[in-house]
Amino acid sequence: MVSGTQGFYARDWPLQLGWNNIRYMIEAGLLHASLLNRTLVIPSFIYARSCLYEFDVCSTFAQRFHRGPDIGMGDFAYLSEAEQIAWRLPISLMIDLPRIRKAHSVITVSEYLQLHDIDPTLELGNGSWSAELYHGGPFTPTLRTLPQAEWDDDIVRVDREYDLPPGKDAGGIVDKALRDQRNSHGSVDIGHAQNVMHDAGVNWGNTAELEQLLHDAGWAVLHTFRTSFVEMFKAVTEYEAETAPLEDMHGLVDEFGDEPADVFHVQGETHWNRKAGQLRFTTGPGRTHFAELVLNGVHPIPPVRALGERLSQRMLDRNNGRQYMSAHMRRGDFAVLGWAEKTIEEHTARIKNRIENGLKSLREWTYSGLHTVEVPGISPDEFAADAPAPREGDSFFLATDATNKSDVAYVHAEGAVLLADLIQPGDERLLGWPALFGDVRAQVEQEVAARAAFFYGHSMSSVAGGVANLRGARGKDPRTCHVD
Repeated sequence: MVSGTQGFYARDWPLQLGWNNIRYMIEAGLLHASLLNRTLVIPSFIYARSCLYEFDVCSTFAQRFHRGPDIGMGDFAYLSEAEQIAWRLPISLMIDLPRIRKAHSVITVSEYLQLHDIDPTLELGNGSWSAELYHGGPFTPTLRTLPQAEWDDDIVRVDREYDLPPGKDAGGIVDKALRDQRNSHGSVDIGHAQNVMHDAGVNWGNTAELEQLLHDAGWAVLHTFRTSFVEMFKAVTEYEAETAPLEDMHGLVDEFGDEPADVFHVQGETHWNRKAGQLRFTTGPGRTHFAELVLNGVHPIPPVRALGERLSQRMLDRNNGRQYMSAHMRRGDFAVLGWAEKTIEEHTARIKNRIENGLKSLREWTYSGLHTVEVPGISPDEFAADAPAPREGDSFFLATDATNKSDVAYVHAEGAVLLADLIQPGDERLLGWPALFGDVRAQVEQEVAARAAFFYGHSMSSVAGGVANLRGARGKDPRTCHVD
């Protein structure tokens, strides 16, 4: 597997973040490693932050750490002492490694160290790549580190650059009109760009003519994914386009495809407020290739999927065999930060409103025809394909971190079914001891939500993007996943 690639692609993994954000970074790393024909090196472990039992019980099965001083993740003094505790879990419990390795060459840091005859226990606990510890041993692998600022500061990072001559109308009407409209990433949404061009008196008859006008102005179309305004929803199931100046585009392959170092390391944090993949694409097929890598390659382990299937069937039974609706409600830090409604009543009302609207839309889409995401190999979902459609007043599945007894009682009274309501004695045997951790059970919640007829999530939650990708992989119509 490794021998078929040209060296390794390494990142600094911010392991203080939750699993869904780490997964997004693995997805982006998978893309970059694929473009550069390098083996992706991922962390050997992650940190679970939710123990569902007494801490000593969880610590019997997984090593316990203090997120600040123990592993050097920073200052967490603003959290309670209990919230600063984490447990180290092998990454093989969170992601299906055999499956992702069918998509591309992937190894863990521990495996990288063993390949180079370096003690695997030297792996840093905070996820950073070490130029000192990881490049010694008898083989002394060479290293090229790209500082974070050179990833996309003041440039537009793309997969490959356009092969186009300089624009003959650079500095003209189109160029001047669009330059003032660029967002913080240096690009302009294609719909907004068209409106600006129309306002400037520029007209065209078709897409080809529009692209030629952009090329003449020294600009070009970029392909990417629909997301939220703060780029926390990093699903790859719905496409959109942008435009940017050709001179600002820097291709990953063009700049680093011939890098001779054994390890190419991108330093620092390139995740926050960035699109899925952490770059944009100059062709539609390039974007589709990334979506294919994610949807076909990045999945939870088989026991999680199996339990999700079992509980989804029970959710059907709750509604007399009918399909069900689903949603995600994040309270906790979202309520504290003001990212969600202040009260459980207001939050539940919002969710039920979106579910009611979704049910109406679902009827329309079913009549006009449902479709899958535009990725090769994705076929319509067969789960509950012959089951009747959901009805108004049916129970709905709710993935949530709400644990307060009064909150749980309220959402139950409003028709919500939680994961705990579906689990029966013996189910946890499918997961084994990892079922002690809420981080693992949250993946089961995502699997149940992925099988629903409709899903509603928060646009500022990484959980929603994970559900969207699972739904896309199953062949659900992307429109049946709504976030706001």
